[in-house]
Amino acid sequence: MPRGAPGSLGDNVYLDVVAHLLKENGFAAGPRELTADALDGIRVVPGRPKPPPPIGDFSYVDVVGCLTGSPQHTWMLTQASEPIAAVPAAPGGSAPAVAPASPGTRTIQLVDAMAYAPDAHNGHTMHVRGLLITLPGQQRMTISTFEMVRPSCHE
Repeated sequence: MPRGAPGSLGDNVYLDVVAHLLKENGFAAGPRELTADALDGIRVVPGRPKPPPPIGDFSYVDVVGCLTGSPQHTWMLTQASEPIAAVPAAPGGSAPAVAPASPGTRTIQLVDAMAYAPDAHNGHTMHVRGLLITLPGQQRMTISTFEMVRPSCHE
């Protein structure tokens, strides 16, 4: 590092990069500044995971709600739950299923629903995972997971 000029940065820059990577991956800071001499004594052990960031614009989230078509040929999740931070699936595995939430009060427009044949799920309770897009007065979501939770919107 950097590409095309490996080893061209000073030791202090490389130490700052290592310290930053450790911090961003949830490792607690040590009692003093990281030095090259201290690297041999550092042991990486499992710790507490870094808490998810607060949910905001372009957060990757899970939502459960009632799939509803509109006269403008758009698809909405009505009575949608509060968005919760999505946990990415492990490599080679599937994402954990989200427990159905009690009906919420949100309405979220599904930006790319037509790619998921939504007509077959009109009126179903659906789990949607994707990017939350916040606009003035409305919320939208892109879809990366689209799964039926119940064949109706009423229990």
